[in-house]
Amino acid sequence: MDEPNKTADMFTEQVSAPKLKPVMGFRDLVFFYIVAIFGVRLLPVAASAGPSIVTFFLISLLIFFIPMGLTVIDLSKRYPVDGALYVWSKKAFGDFHGYITAWTYWTANLAFFPSLLLFTSSHLFLILPGYEHLSQSPVALGLLSTVVVLMMLFINLVGMKVSTIFNNISGVATYIAVALILVIGIASWIKLGPATDLSFDNWIPSLGSIKDLVFLSTVVYMFAGLECASMLGDEVRDARKTIPRAIVTSGILITLMYIFASFSLLVAVPTETLNDLTGISDAVRTGVGQLGGASLSLVFGSLSSFLLVIMGLGGLSVWLATTARLPFVVGLDRYLPPAFGKLHPRYGTPYISLISLTVITIFLIALSALGEKAEQVYNILISLEIVTFLIPYLYMFGSVIKFEVDKKYRKQVHVPGGHKNALVAGIVGFLVIVASILLALVPGDDVEDPLNFYLTVITSLAINLTIGIALYLYAKRKRSK
Repeated sequence: MDEPNKTADMFTEQVSAPKLKPVMGFRDLVFFYIVAIFGVRLLPVAASAGPSIVTFFLISLLIFFIPMGLTVIDLSKRYPVDGALYVWSKKAFGDFHGYITAWTYWTANLAFFPSLLLFTSSHLFLILPGYEHLSQSPVALGLLSTVVVLMMLFINLVGMKVSTIFNNISGVATYIAVALILVIGIASWIKLGPATDLSFDNWIPSLGSIKDLVFLSTVVYMFAGLECASMLGDEVRDARKTIPRAIVTSGILITLMYIFASFSLLVAVPTETLNDLTGISDAVRTGVGQLGGASLSLVFGSLSSFLLVIMGLGGLSVWLATTARLPFVVGLDRYLPPAFGKLHPRYGTPYISLISLTVITIFLIALSALGEKAEQVYNILISLEIVTFLIPYLYMFGSVIKFEVDKKYRKQVHVPGGHKNALVAGIVGFLVIVASILLALVPGDDVEDPLNFYLTVITSLAINLTIGIALYLYAKRKRSK
């Protein structure tokens, strides 16, 4: 199926036209990474582990986040172009594997968008007095999510120059939200004492159990996303230097925010009270209510919901922009209809790719509104999103391994410590992703119907890959004519 030699020869010609304009600098990229990676919607899930979440985060930092950072730095310096994840796999393994990388990454985000929209819309309802009950209504959430995704489509159609401003605002909202959670946690500890048992034994995870290993795979997923800015390589000023600097800076900030925000949550409120969908706002309301009464609880609860809405919109904007670049470059290679490779005549954005993503997302939102409880739909979408999203990471880590083993690429080493560190990062990351995929297929305790979980996730994966491969074979046959 592969055409590695042809791919290498055609690479420069295919990705060089049409060109996207470089508009993002270092500060923009730091905000971009924070908005893309810092998963505030998963903090209630993380806090449910109690004090051991701090240990989980540190383990994930060592076995995944650092190896991923080294891998992305190396690959980004080799090929700093739009659709980088597709290009890396294609250069390493050939056209078919590059296509599968792009296809699974693209379709994983199709599951991600509805789950993020459900989260954002639920908090938008919490801001509106008298409409809080709609935060658990699949139909109401579906209608509001459709309006939200159309708004984000418009912002991204106008171009990265505009969407970057919005992303930066979302980054500032993230800082404020984390600061608010920290203040509530500190004040609760001083006035009331910790709401969670902080004894030493609770800091140590029992990684010998399947439950804790499954949980670790979720925490690993919370650190995923460092490749996202590399997908916009042509739109980053001096990408070879800017992306590595932004990765290091944002990596430190993201890790600290995860640790302190999660710890503050479990200090302020009992973890068993945290709802996956509205847990952050619930925690703020409860924490502030304990400290200052019902009036302050209402004000700060609405403020937290507002901040979470801005963060959710920023996350949607970032990932819509990132994901749209893959059909764009695959369209240039003609493995998708050539229309995907077109830029908007006025704004210079991959508008066909953006519109197609939005239309499919609206369709999935409509499906999610049919019959299931909102939280159950949300949990299934999260599981499907994790499993599919991690598949491209196998190719990413595999690519750096291939480049370090192949003698013609080994001289191009771009990470501290040189060849050995790059190779170790690739191998460790690859093994962690394999384990995480297997563990993500184990249903959590909050899944009410395990059989439905397996049928939904595995059948969706099988259909997804079958459709993707069929489209590839059809496109390849057309290319050969």
